[in-house]
Amino acid sequence: MLSSTLRSRALALVSPFVLLLAACGGSDNPTGGSTTSSSRAGEAKSTGTVAFGAPANGAAVAGGVGVSMTAQGINIEKAGSVRDGAGHFHVIAGTQCVTPGTAIVSDADHIHVDDGQSNATIYLEPGAHRLCLQVGDGAHFALDATDTVTIDVGIVDHAQWCEVSDEVNELFDGNDDVIEFAKRQVGYENARRLLAQLSDALDQVDADVRSEVANAIDFGRIFATAYIESDDDQGAFAAIEKAFAREGAPRDPGPGSATSILAKCGAVN
Repeated sequence: MLSSTLRSRALALVSPFVLLLAACGGSDNPTGGSTTSSSRAGEAKSTGTVAFGAPANGAAVAGGVGVSMTAQGINIEKAGSVRDGAGHFHVIAGTQCVTPGTAIVSDADHIHVDDGQSNATIYLEPGAHRLCLQVGDGAHFALDATDTVTIDVGIVDHAQWCEVSDEVNELFDGNDDVIEFAKRQVGYENARRLLAQLSDALDQVDADVRSEVANAIDFGRIFATAYIESDDDQGAFAAIEKAFAREGAPRDPGPGSATSILAKCGAVN
């Protein structure tokens, strides 16, 4: 069992970082009658088409990338049952679309929209990224209906920096309620990617507090990485304690440090 003392100490490490970033605050889905060749998982094919509604090809995006999707000739429904002419959306980053008939993995780069919806969010590091939209059957095996776009991710102004810092805060807060460790790892990977966006755009922060903000970002990055690279809670907490005990580790930002960027992001103390 995980000791309550260890758990409390680990949770206490991240709360000042969350407070620092929080201070910044301030389509149709047509169905069709097309059928697939088989209703067995992994053997389905499709004559339908899919398309990104957003983002547009070549778009510049900061923070989490909101995705909207449409389908023609495919019934978009919740995952579970494998049906001819039906499936659900997946958004894939950093790789080619999946070979039809192959299972689509689930991680931060493979988003399963398995509730049958046509909107999702994927989190990416700064830089150019190719996104694939692909339908999978009810058992998450890839169909041959795909679309692709290329986007550029990164923060370019002060308002975006503040918005992304607030997104980080929401991801850290939301992860507190996630029970399954693998899903919590994806949540922390998403947060780590947004931290990379913030770090890449530190020039949007006033020079006199830039080092303080950089320290807070590094603090959160180490915490998130401990979860991403561990096998369970016990390993994550041990990695966190070890990381912050080393010489030169980022210091605890403390709740007072949020004051330095309140005016920058137009938040009210």
